[in-house]
Amino acid sequence: MRRSIARRRMLTACLGLLVAGAAKADRSRQWRVAYVGSGRTTVAVPILREALRQLGYEEGKNLILDIRAANGH
Repeated sequence: MRRSIARRRMLTACLGLLVAGAAKADRSRQWRVAYVGSGRTTVAVPILREALRQLGYEEGKNLILDIRAANGH
């Protein structure tokens, strides 16, 4: 249980840093963002996509989003 909470806090902190950095980014060029999950990316990836979309980033226009899963490795 504690490990799950720690994982959520870490993910929230990472997403917060990413969003804060992206808010200051130049939207006129194409950016590449890589996300490496532990295997279950079904929850975090839609949240990440939505946060970036709200900041004006769109996949295929000014954003390349690379998503990978470590699958326990």
